[in-house]
Amino acid sequence: MKTMIQGGWVVGFGDGTHRIWENGQLVLEDDRVVFVGYGYPGRADRVVDARGKLVCPGFINTHAHVGVEINVHMVDRLRAGPRARGLGVSAEYALGEQGRSLSRQQMRASAAFGLAQLLRTGSTTVIDAGGSGTIWWLGNPPEDEEMLVDVAGEMGARLYVALAFRDYKTVTHPDGRFDYLHMPGYGRDLLDQAIAFVEKYGSRHEDRVRAFISPHAVDNNSPSLLSAAREAATELRVPIEVHCAQSVREVETIFRRHGTTPVGLLHEIGFLGPDVILGHAIFLSGHPVIADYGIDDLAILRETGTSVAHSPLPFLRGGDILHSLPRYIDAGVNVSVGTDMWPVDIIEEMRTAWYLGKVASGEPDRPSAEEVFEAATIGGARALGRTDIGRLAPGAKADVVVIDLTRFHYGPITEPIRALLTSGRGEDVERVFIDGREVVQAGCVRGVDMPALQRQADEVMEALIAAAVERDWAGRSRAEFLPRGHFTSPGRGALAGEDDQDERNKPESDPRHR
Repeated sequence: MKTMIQGGWVVGFGDGTHRIWENGQLVLEDDRVVFVGYGYPGRADRVVDARGKLVCPGFINTHAHVGVEINVHMVDRLRAGPRARGLGVSAEYALGEQGRSLSRQQMRASAAFGLAQLLRTGSTTVIDAGGSGTIWWLGNPPEDEEMLVDVAGEMGARLYVALAFRDYKTVTHPDGRFDYLHMPGYGRDLLDQAIAFVEKYGSRHEDRVRAFISPHAVDNNSPSLLSAAREAATELRVPIEVHCAQSVREVETIFRRHGTTPVGLLHEIGFLGPDVILGHAIFLSGHPVIADYGIDDLAILRETGTSVAHSPLPFLRGGDILHSLPRYIDAGVNVSVGTDMWPVDIIEEMRTAWYLGKVASGEPDRPSAEEVFEAATIGGARALGRTDIGRLAPGAKADVVVIDLTRFHYGPITEPIRALLTSGRGEDVERVFIDGREVVQAGCVRGVDMPALQRQADEVMEALIAAAVERDWAGRSRAEFLPRGHFTSPGRGALAGEDDQDERNKPESDPRHR
């Protein structure tokens, strides 16, 4: 079946870069692009009117945590004092019997909720960064990640999945002191599970779902386990992603243990390469809050061809920014874009990267809108070693996003890419095609009851909060763990923990007062 999308700003690809065809035509046949430009000589079975719309390659989200995410409520409280620090568990819990946080039904609802948001906001390829099944504090078994594979198949998403692993458990002591507990056998067992998962789920759902290797982070994996992960990824011929240099504490911890930076350590053990993506990589050498360790992290990344997944918004909420996006680009490092945690809106993430890049670099014209757009498309494809996604050219996968630029908040359009980064948001996405199939229509994921998912997500969040409070290192109550804002009124949900309002304050129209 041939589908022609015509009349909009079509972002085609040629000579190594994107090119805009105003009032252009894009023709899809089955799962491939067959034509980009003007004057298509053939006929189409279906014609989509895209006048006033941006027709662009699907965005490649190289770092997302798919599902309901409790950390989104904690990220801006991580530095608010020892008893207000974010998510953390006690040593007693970490070393004890770990029960489930979510039922299998709740895990499935969480996966569907997260994936639906990713699709409806334009992420056509997503790397699930770490795999919810083995985030150890959740206490959920690896089989739960298989649900995400099934949900991705049902929704038509292009997804990379993995089981995360580590051999350091992180705990917080009663005095607020953060600590690492090394457990080699535990980590090796998790790596074996991750390898078995790749062997089972290496390619599913017409190759839209692939597996990869994911040691969680540099500071909670020993060099020996990281080396074993590197070996496994090479043998299995799959990508590998690891959280790296995502906090000052991580950088200082690695230097204290090994006398080098996180990037330096990965280089020393032969971990880095074109198949490696570093999640975040914020605190690299040259960052103003990092000491000079005499190591050029960016040069190492350039020389090894290692990519970075840049997720600026969550770090901005915590007061941190990458220094700077133009510096990484100019150093020859391939940068891609990830959303990390909710709201997983990659258009908003691109805008944040654009603005913060200017702030950090001190250059009003760098990065350019085009550089950020390329990071979210070509950069992501390069990070995954693929030339069939992140671009619209004959032979490429038919992964397409149609964005409505006629909405009032855009105003007059002179340059569509700049307009998207200035005024765009995920809800402007009108249609999404993956492998030529329309998975989002009129802003809704086809076949998905969005209001029902929202209700289920609320239930999942309550279960996550209850589990986190039960395992909390500081023994905080729910109200202390997630304090309400200063504007919260007394009564239901207030900090005092009152579950019911004073009956005297009930309106007379309440049937209980009649």
